[in-house]
Amino acid sequence: RLIPRLLEYAEKLSNSGSHVQNSEENGSRVRCWQALCVCSRGLTKELAASCFPRFLRCIQQLNLRDVRHYEELFGMQLLKSERFSESSYDALLSLLRIPSQSGQTVPSLLQIAVFPLFSVSTDSPSIGAFLDAAFPWSMAPEGLTRTVSQVLCFHVLERFKMPQYDWLKRMLAGNPRIAAMRRKQAALCEERNVDRECSTVSLFSLPLNNLNDF
Repeated sequence: RLIPRLLEYAEKLSNSGSHVQNSEENGSRVRCWQALCVCSRGLTKELAASCFPRFLRCIQQLNLRDVRHYEELFGMQLLKSERFSESSYDALLSLLRIPSQSGQTVPSLLQIAVFPLFSVSTDSPSIGAFLDAAFPWSMAPEGLTRTVSQVLCFHVLERFKMPQYDWLKRMLAGNPRIAAMRRKQAALCEERNVDRECSTVSLFSLPLNNLNDF
C-alpha cells in the first residue's frame, strides 16, 4: 500500500542528508509528508493503527518546522481515522511522559495530543490524561515548549469543568505574562478541520509549501 511505503520512506529521509532550509533533502521530506497528508484522507481504521508505531518513531526524529507541520497534520489524521483509539492515544502520551524528550518533539506531540479533545465527552478520562502529561512541560527551559504547554492546558481547562485542576487554571489565568503569550498564540486553540487542511489545494497554498526547494 502507498501510505506504509511513504511512511517508511519518510523515516529513511529523516535519517539521511542535511536538515537545511531550501535544501534538496529538506524539500524531499516536505514533499513526502505532503503526499502522506493528501493520502491520509483515505485511511481506514486498521491501516491507521498499523501505521501509528512508525509514525511515533518519525515524530521523534530531527526535522525542520515546515516538515513538522505536515507530520502533525498526518498524526491528527491517524488518530481521527482510528476513531481516537485509546491504545494509540496512550502511546502518544507516553512519549510526553519521557523527561528527556526532545524540545523540538514536545510541541508537536502536544498539538497532536490536544486534537482528539475537541471531540470527547466532558467525562472522558483522556482530558485528565492529557493534562497530567502536558502540564510538566509548562516549566520546560525551552520557550516554545513552555508556551505551547501553557496555552493548550489553559484551553482544555476553559473547555471542560475540571475542579481538581482549578489551582492550575487560576495560576495560568492570573499571570499577566502567560495571559499575554496566550493571546499571541490563540491560533493553537482553534479547532482543526484536518480533512480540509490535508486537501491538495490547502497544502499548496501554505507558506510552508517551499516550492523553491528544488
